[in-house]
Amino acid sequence: MKKLLFTTAYLFLVTLVFGQLKVSGTVKDQNGELLFGVNIIEEGTLNGTVSDLEGKYSLSLINPKAKILFSYIGYSTTEIVAEGRNEVDVVLSEGLVIGEV
Repeated sequence: MKKLLFTTAYLFLVTLVFGQLKVSGTVKDQNGELLFGVNIIEEGTLNGTVSDLEGKYSLSLINPKAKILFSYIGYSTTEIVAEGRNEVDVVLSEGLVIGEV
Protein backbone atom coordinates (compact mmCIF):
# COMPACT_ATOMS: atom_id res chain seq x y z
CA MET A 1 0.00 0.00 0.00
CA LYS A 2 2.86 2.38 0.86
CA LYS A 3 4.46 1.66 -2.51
CA LEU A 4 1.20 2.51 -4.31
CA LEU A 5 0.89 5.80 -2.43
CA PHE A 6 4.51 6.65 -3.18
CA THR A 7 4.04 5.88 -6.89
CA THR A 8 0.86 7.97 -7.06
CA ALA A 9 2.56 10.90 -5.30
CA TYR A 10 5.57 10.62 -7.62
CA LEU A 11 3.40 10.69 -10.74
CA PHE A 12 1.52 13.70 -9.39
CA LEU A 13 4.79 15.60 -8.82
CA VAL A 14 6.10 14.69 -12.27
CA THR A 15 2.88 16.04 -13.78
CA LEU A 16 3.29 19.30 -11.85
CA VAL A 17 6.93 19.74 -12.84
CA PHE A 18 6.63 18.61 -16.44
CA GLY A 19 3.04 19.72 -16.94
CA GLN A 20 1.39 20.13 -20.24
CA LEU A 21 1.72 23.39 -22.11
CA LYS A 22 -1.58 25.11 -22.84
CA VAL A 23 -1.61 26.96 -26.17
CA SER A 24 -4.41 29.30 -27.19
CA GLY A 25 -5.06 31.90 -29.85
CA THR A 26 -7.27 32.83 -32.79
CA VAL A 27 -7.53 31.62 -36.37
CA LYS A 28 -8.25 34.06 -39.22
CA ASP A 29 -8.13 34.07 -42.99
CA GLN A 30 -6.01 36.43 -45.13
CA ASN A 31 -8.78 39.06 -45.03
CA GLY A 32 -8.86 39.08 -41.22
CA GLU A 33 -12.13 37.15 -41.00
CA LEU A 34 -12.37 34.83 -37.99
CA LEU A 35 -12.65 31.14 -38.89
CA PHE A 36 -14.73 28.75 -36.80
CA GLY A 37 -14.57 24.97 -36.96
CA VAL A 38 -10.87 24.89 -37.86
CA ASN A 39 -9.31 21.52 -36.99
CA ILE A 40 -6.34 21.95 -34.67
CA ILE A 41 -4.29 18.88 -33.78
CA GLU A 42 -0.97 18.09 -32.13
CA GLU A 43 1.03 16.28 -34.81
CA GLY A 44 1.43 12.55 -34.25
CA THR A 45 -1.33 12.35 -31.64
CA LEU A 46 -5.10 12.23 -31.39
CA ASN A 47 -4.94 15.34 -29.18
CA GLY A 48 -6.92 18.10 -30.85
CA THR A 49 -9.68 20.68 -30.79
CA VAL A 50 -11.61 23.03 -33.09
CA SER A 51 -11.88 26.81 -33.13
CA ASP A 52 -15.08 28.30 -31.70
CA LEU A 53 -17.50 30.83 -33.27
CA GLU A 54 -15.06 33.66 -32.52
CA GLY A 55 -12.10 31.83 -34.09
CA LYS A 56 -10.60 31.13 -30.66
CA TYR A 57 -9.07 27.85 -29.57
CA SER A 58 -7.25 26.33 -26.60
CA LEU A 59 -5.19 23.13 -26.64
CA SER A 60 -3.14 21.42 -23.93
CA LEU A 61 -0.09 19.89 -25.61
CA ILE A 62 1.46 16.62 -24.61
CA ASN A 63 4.85 17.72 -25.99
CA PRO A 64 5.72 21.44 -25.41
CA LYS A 65 7.85 21.43 -28.60
CA ALA A 66 5.19 19.76 -30.73
CA LYS A 67 4.02 20.84 -34.16
CA ILE A 68 0.42 22.05 -34.27
CA LEU A 69 -1.52 21.48 -37.49
CA PHE A 70 -4.34 23.83 -38.50
CA SER A 71 -6.62 22.59 -41.29
CA TYR A 72 -9.85 23.90 -42.78
CA ILE A 73 -11.76 23.07 -45.95
CA GLY A 74 -10.66 25.31 -48.81
CA TYR A 75 -7.49 26.45 -47.01
CA SER A 76 -3.92 25.18 -46.98
CA THR A 77 -2.90 23.25 -43.87
CA THR A 78 -0.64 25.38 -41.69
CA GLU A 79 1.99 23.88 -39.41
CA ILE A 80 3.29 25.80 -36.38
CA VAL A 81 5.97 24.67 -33.90
CA ALA A 82 4.86 25.46 -30.35
CA GLU A 83 8.41 25.91 -28.94
CA GLY A 84 6.97 26.59 -25.48
CA ARG A 85 4.76 29.51 -26.60
CA ASN A 86 1.46 30.03 -24.80
CA GLU A 87 -0.25 32.08 -27.51
CA VAL A 88 -0.28 31.28 -31.21
CA ASP A 89 -2.45 33.31 -33.59
CA VAL A 90 -2.71 31.82 -37.08
CA VAL A 91 -3.65 33.19 -40.50
CA LEU A 92 -4.74 30.51 -42.97
CA SER A 93 -4.29 31.07 -46.68
CA GLU A 94 -6.72 29.85 -49.29
CA GLY A 95 -5.70 26.57 -50.86
CA LEU A 96 -6.83 24.54 -53.80
CA VAL A 97 -10.46 25.24 -54.64
CA ILE A 98 -12.32 22.31 -56.23
CA GLY A 99 -14.80 23.26 -58.93
CA GLU A 100 -18.14 21.63 -59.68
CA VAL A 101 -18.26 17.89 -60.05
